[in-house]
Amino acid sequence: MSRTLWTIASLGFVTVVLLTISFLVVFKSFRDSPSSQNAKLAVAIREEFHVDAVTARIVSETQKTALLVQYETHADTKFSVDAQNEEMKAISIFALGKLNAFEQKRVDEVRLRRYEIHGSGCFQRTYNADLTVPNPFRAAPGTFPTLPSK
Repeated sequence: MSRTLWTIASLGFVTVVLLTISFLVVFKSFRDSPSSQNAKLAVAIREEFHVDAVTARIVSETQKTALLVQYETHADTKFSVDAQNEEMKAISIFALGKLNAFEQKRVDEVRLRRYEIHGSGCFQRTYNADLTVPNPFRAAPGTFPTLPSK
């Protein structure tokens, strides 16, 4: 092989090694960041409750710290507020249970926003519901939250 081909191959190999090292550094820093914990929490909620497009994050305000959870679902609750609230309470308890112990004690409340999607295409309609649940893990010591009965 000619010298030019060896030079191109060498530079390509060095570039691949440097890119691999930089990706490892970036992924390690992401793994240790709060964004990683939020992403893991969102994935856990999506897999447990079979909902779509979940976001979860902890927001610190002047008075309170809240866990914000937003999700979309195609489940038809027939506009039953009780069924929606039961689902949202179950998701809030599950989400709080997935937080680490420090974050679990720090969060004052869970704010949920549920988007229920009906229809498809240009006939699609979205209905939303909001619920704020106080953190049951901050209750009296020795008490544990329970899932709503079905």
